[in-house]
Amino acid sequence: MDAEKLIQLTSQIRLFAGVDLERIKKIVNIAEKKVFHKDQAVFKEGESSDEIFLILRGELLVKNQTTTINVLKDSDVVGEMGVLSKQPRSADVVAVHDCAVLSLHRKALDQLIEGDRELGFQIYKNAVDILCDYLRHNNVILENLAQQAGS
Repeated sequence: MDAEKLIQLTSQIRLFAGVDLERIKKIVNIAEKKVFHKDQAVFKEGESSDEIFLILRGELLVKNQTTTINVLKDSDVVGEMGVLSKQPRSADVVAVHDCAVLSLHRKALDQLIEGDRELGFQIYKNAVDILCDYLRHNNVILENLAQQAGS
């Protein structure tokens, strides 16, 4: 995949909404392209959170020991909670099919953000929006479970 295609795909990732193309190029330059094969673990619950994964192509399954939490697809992001909060991974993530991702290491991202506060603000704002959507989604699930338990 050429650099221009990576820049285009990265610009469509929600974590980078509102980020101009020059800054997207800087992000792509510090990222590493990786491929995970079907059933390969991207990371496991409890591991240290050192990378954010931006899905370029494919699907990743987010699960704990007993439950599928989510299935993530092209342009989705995984690992941002742990990296931004510096907490261990909260779930397992496994490739459903072969999956191409861009990996952003925490240290490289931190250095980029420290040198460009406006970029850091935009990324953190987008991360908060994403996490709020996760909370809203989980609230709906909890509400449905409570209603089923009450029936």
